[in-house]
Amino acid sequence: MFKKTKLINIVRNETADKVKEYLNKKKVDKKTFEKFKTKEENPLYVSMIIRKDFEMSQELIKVMIKVKADINKYDEAEQTILHYVCNTFTSDASFIMALLQFPGINVNAKNRDEQTPLHIFCNHFANVQSYKTVLQKFVELHAEIDATNSYLETPLIKTVKNQKLRGLIVQFLIDNGANINVANKAKILHYIFVGLGVLHNNKPSILHRDFKSLNVLVTNDYTLKISDFGMSRFDTTENREKDLKELSGTIPYCSPEIIPSDGHSGLYTTKSDIYSLGIVFWEIFRRVVFGSYTKPWFKEYNIPSANDFAILNLITAGKRPTLEIKEYNEACKNYVPPSVHQLYYSCVDEEPDKRPNAEELIKMIDSMKQEYIHNNNIWNKYYVPVGYKKM
Repeated sequence: MFKKTKLINIVRNETADKVKEYLNKKKVDKKTFEKFKTKEENPLYVSMIIRKDFEMSQELIKVMIKVKADINKYDEAEQTILHYVCNTFTSDASFIMALLQFPGINVNAKNRDEQTPLHIFCNHFANVQSYKTVLQKFVELHAEIDATNSYLETPLIKTVKNQKLRGLIVQFLIDNGANINVANKAKILHYIFVGLGVLHNNKPSILHRDFKSLNVLVTNDYTLKISDFGMSRFDTTENREKDLKELSGTIPYCSPEIIPSDGHSGLYTTKSDIYSLGIVFWEIFRRVVFGSYTKPWFKEYNIPSANDFAILNLITAGKRPTLEIKEYNEACKNYVPPSVHQLYYSCVDEEPDKRPNAEELIKMIDSMKQEYIHNNNIWNKYYVPVGYKKM
């Protein structure tokens, strides 16, 4: 019956039982499963992706293991079967798990865009009941949690686009050692600086007046957008006489010049937004250094929650949330690189005129990103203190 019939034709047109019968009667070897160029010529691709026949796929996998076929073979599109399966099955984990149990499966194989299967899984998977089982298997197989694709995105960054399980997958990855590295942080900050620059370069300038991390939103395509313009005002002569002299915004992000003192009102300018941006910068890079999020002011200065008055006193006294800078040595790794230190403290300078504008910040953050890319081994030593356990 099967004398001149190729396996791929049986897989395309027959049942799982017929495929099993073929595999039992015909003498197949590893070349039977590896001799393909396009995905449509790959028996496992046809059974899993085109026909979505789990029973048939299991029969193929059993024989592939027996003849020691290469499950990691790339097709002409530079994809492996695991890439395709992670991209196709967003709610059914059975096909993914079947491949992850294949001896020698390479979970760190990269496609043309240098994406690993974990990148794709974190981006698309949406089943809350089985996501953790799959992720745990990836970890057991030594998946590179912080692998970067050609856009310098890690699986953690790809997870941002996952509407269904974003929070759960992010937490799992962080619990298993994922870092949002400096390059990715710089990418986030670049978008924020550009957005603020658009507001400030408007004629007249638009002052946000409540800039904070909670007002930076992320879209499905990983575009960052500044939101919540309820307190925003145009920088006009009329507004400078009234609204821009009023204290506004969220206190931990407020600049010193807008805090009333000695009976005099402050004046909100574009540089007041820059100060607030500096505090957001602190939140982001503090997370890089210590591995967990910390609210500005409260823990460092031992302030009870919701005590805005204490924070106002610290601001007017010239205090700031700190990013310490010291020479790196083996005993202490919890300090930031000089360029990070410089950017942050220039944003929160006591004198508004000494703070950079958005265009200057864009140049600084892009330069910092390049510095990291070319010296990442040195920069990575700054991340987590010796003996510090990630939250």
